[in-house]
Amino acid sequence: MSAAEAQRRPFEAVFSGPVAGAEAASRVAQQLAAGVAVAADVGGTSFDTTLIVEGRPGVLSEGSVAGLPVQSSWVDVRSIGAGGGSIATVDDGGLLRVGPHSAGSYPGPASYGRGGTDATVTDAAAYLGMLGPGTLSGDLALDFELAERALLPLAERLDLTVTDVARGIIVVSTAAMANAIREITVERGHDPRQASLILFGGAGPLFGTLLASELSIGQVVIPPHAGNFSAWGLLGADDTREASMTFLRRLGEEALEEADKLVDELSASLAGLEDSDAELQVTVDVRYHGQEHSLNVPLPDRSSDPQDRARVLAQAFTEHYRSVYLHELRHELELVTLRLSSRSASGLRGWPPHRVSPKPARAEPLKAHSFSVGSDLEFQAVERSAVEVGDWVSGPAIVLEETTTTYLDAGFAAVVHESGCLVVRSQGTAA
Repeated sequence: MSAAEAQRRPFEAVFSGPVAGAEAASRVAQQLAAGVAVAADVGGTSFDTTLIVEGRPGVLSEGSVAGLPVQSSWVDVRSIGAGGGSIATVDDGGLLRVGPHSAGSYPGPASYGRGGTDATVTDAAAYLGMLGPGTLSGDLALDFELAERALLPLAERLDLTVTDVARGIIVVSTAAMANAIREITVERGHDPRQASLILFGGAGPLFGTLLASELSIGQVVIPPHAGNFSAWGLLGADDTREASMTFLRRLGEEALEEADKLVDELSASLAGLEDSDAELQVTVDVRYHGQEHSLNVPLPDRSSDPQDRARVLAQAFTEHYRSVYLHELRHELELVTLRLSSRSASGLRGWPPHRVSPKPARAEPLKAHSFSVGSDLEFQAVERSAVEVGDWVSGPAIVLEETTTTYLDAGFAAVVHESGCLVVRSQGTAA
């Protein structure tokens, strides 16, 4: 939007960071021909996840921030307090909790050496060896001794070893993330086991194989420059304009004729359609007569037979309703709201190509905890820039790069796709 538009409607810029990540992930889903994908951004404070179907993130007609309603189109991003800086505590019942409070960047996790004393997800991962040598972006070197010192009070209170507590923090965080993914998939009629999981953010790739095991997901995708991926999505986002109007009518030929006239009126006022390359999408909110909530489906093309259009629309709604609610009703259908959107390509259309280092650098093997085996194993440390397109890396391995660390547990393998994405699969399905 323009600065003037942002001044008039600033609420439309709310949550733009997570939405930028969803936009970038939708491009990846298109490249990999992933019909259903889940985008997950794991940073320092939160886990933001979005369902992407046929290359487009889900959009709602309203949302809320801090309990306040936002009456605008809303990319359906769900957030929970689970990230690298999330603080682990023991509640009054003696149970281990992770988040929602975060140590932030300053003082940050104890292992940052900036004065933080609370045990965080990063401290647990560092202690377990999941972060490899522990040198992060900006030449920040993790202090493993400080990580252990922060974990020790939790271990004493729970009467567990430090390793058990560190493992527990990662397992609890993974479970919370998996539940958030189930919410956005199952409640919208999709089986998460059939989806591709696109992970990014500084801490996202750390949880790839853990989430794959928890959700039985067959393919995990780590895009290039995962730590900066949302920024790339913002720079490459399409120019999208929208218009909508309430249109309460019983479904029928006459209602569709009226809808066509209203679409023409809305199209004339929709900015951006002067661009000959703009893609126009027309949808309508439909519900069973007597219900409060509606579902959004495409409005059939007006060039088809009027009676056939009504039938096609009814069929599309019924199938959508059945996929979400697992049943259907025999009630009449009514149209509720017409929605138009125009989308024009703008910004960056791709990321820098995958480049292999002239002299591939591989760090020495290191000890790290394997969740699939339940004990420490020797992990190979691999520089991502040293792996060529088409080459496989078999776990247990830790893939190192500037903006993130990919933890590849035993039983998994990763290959560099021609797009530059690192595609992780169970070794039983890798091919």
